Amino acid sequence: MLMLTASPAAAESVTNGHGWYNYFGEYGLGSGWSWWTEVQARRGDGIVDTQQYLFRTSILKEVRKGLKVGGGYGFIRTEPYGKAPVATTFDENRLYQDVLWSHAREKWSFAHRFRWEERQLMLRTGTLWTQRLRYRLMVRRPLAKSRNWYWTAGDEIFLSVPPNKAPKAFDQNRLMALLGHSFSGGWRVEFGFMEQSLLQRNGRILENNHTFLLQLFAPNWKIHK
Repeated sequence: MLMLTASPAAAESVTNGHGWYNYFGEYGLGSGWSWWTEVQARRGDGIVDTQQYLFRTSILKEVRKGLKVGGGYGFIRTEPYGKAPVATTFDENRLYQDVLWSHAREKWSFAHRFRWEERQLMLRTGTLWTQRLRYRLMVRRPLAKSRNWYWTAGDEIFLSVPPNKAPKAFDQNRLMALLGHSFSGGWRVEFGFMEQSLLQRNGRILENNHTFLLQLFAPNWKIHK
């Protein structure tokens, strides 16, 4: 775990309660290629208020067993939410590139994701271009004497990368712990908790967002064999 959740110096802290409800699907295209898609509805106060809507899609290529590379596009709409809301709704267009590495040892599974993002934030004051580097580690293990139940935990760090107009290198951190269940046909569901530490763009306010996660994973359908 990265455990990089320390508050940046001089930032004022606020606490919010959120709920994120996510769908993920990967579709095989043949010859090691696949199409990834996800939809996320992020809600403030559990489910009452809109926080964000996110749509993200990418093309992936398995270059060898356990190693995939790819890139894609994301659209994100952010609404004012919480105790220190943004001034107005804004949209973001995002390009990103991924390196995904997974491996296992006995009953332990490890998944690493390195992601580079180019972001276009369409703010009330004009368009802002930024870049960001992300690294996520997830660990997974079946529960004792269970074929279908498992637990998974991980951490993801976000860093702003020059050239950009972010006030600090630290952008956010997400620490996660979830319980999962696998169903017949390849469907999976996970639910649990995420502690998100997010530094707002002004560099003065740090959000500590206690977040409930509910995630649905589709089977790896084969569009073309």
